[in-house]
Amino acid sequence: MILDPNAEEEACMDARITITTNSDRCFTAVQKGSTGAFTVDQLRRAAETAKIKGDEIRTKLRELTNVGR
Repeated sequence: MILDPNAEEEACMDARITITTNSDRCFTAVQKGSTGAFTVDQLRRAAETAKIKGDEIRTKLRELTNVGR
């Protein structure tokens, strides 16, 4: 799994998935692209990673904007 791939990495992948979460860690969007497939385990890992990275990004945005303090 590669997060935020560069152009070279995108050129050699056979499938992609974008998973979005909100501040309650609920899934708000899922988009699958390309012709490849994912296993159930890969989808579970991607979903958990989306929750973790979403938390990290929201925390960083709050720190940078001083929102929620």
